[in-house]
Amino acid sequence: MIFYRSFYDAIKNLSQADQCEIYNAIFSYGLNFEEPELTGVPASFWTLIKPQIDANIKRFENGKKPKSKQTESEPEAKQKQTRSKSGTNNNNNNNNNNNHFNIVPFENGTEHEKIDFDGLQLYINNTFGRKFKTITEPIRKKYNARMKEGYKKSDITNAINNCHKDQFHRDHNYKYCTPEFFSRSEILEKYSEVTKQEKIITAFHPIVFD
Repeated sequence: MIFYRSFYDAIKNLSQADQCEIYNAIFSYGLNFEEPELTGVPASFWTLIKPQIDANIKRFENGKKPKSKQTESEPEAKQKQTRSKSGTNNNNNNNNNNNHFNIVPFENGTEHEKIDFDGLQLYINNTFGRKFKTITEPIRKKYNARMKEGYKKSDITNAINNCHKDQFHRDHNYKYCTPEFFSRSEILEKYSEVTKQEKIITAFHPIVFD
């Protein structure tokens, strides 16, 4: 299981009794799949933490499934190649703000999305009115790690767009919305799948790295 810094930051100000209940719930559920019975404040925090643990468990289980390989006949392969070329031409004509990713092969033959970091930096600056000059190498490594974990370009762009509409980030003038912020798996999990951004519960406050 993965224990996020945001869990710790959200829990640390509670009473010791409530902290113990929540920590026991996290580790009992994450390691032994035992559903906790909580009430009061611990129960409220658990409703926010449990979906993140469930998402990580699902991602882990999906990663263990063997990938089946399908054989194609020669006509099918040619037809697929034709569609691929056509799709490439269409994509080149669609010059929009989300064009900061490319597809490159892994060494094992699978595919993952590789980020054009200059494009990503420009997209974040344009979205939040910021003036970041570069995305540093340590942060680039974090994005590449997210890509290898199975996240997609749509997860990052959706997280950026949804944070732009989120009232919490508006109220704080988007000061947390940095390139590093969107390289975290917990942020992608929290914001990438939100379709109606009128309100997001922000019990886990972002961490600022100066």
